Amino acid sequence: MGLGIMPLVNGLYGYYVTVPAIEETDDAVKEAAEELGLEDIPIVSTGRLALAFAIMILVGSCMIVVGAALLSIALSRNRRRIEKSP
Repeated sequence: MGLGIMPLVNGLYGYYVTVPAIEETDDAVKEAAEELGLEDIPIVSTGRLALAFAIMILVGSCMIVVGAALLSIALSRNRRRIEKSP
């Protein structure tokens, strides 16, 4: 479970903080270019970056769920072992 927390937190931070900051910068560049009369300026697409952060969120969530399931299985086996001992 502990291994899944880091990708989950990094993915959430990146998706909700980093991607909007990049989009704000891109909008400012587009506005400045339009004022100068430039129309076709290639801007960095944030689609792939947002997808990468979404995948990190998914992977972190899955790791936490699998870790919780494995922990519950280990605890139930430990309880059975304690109940069987005299």
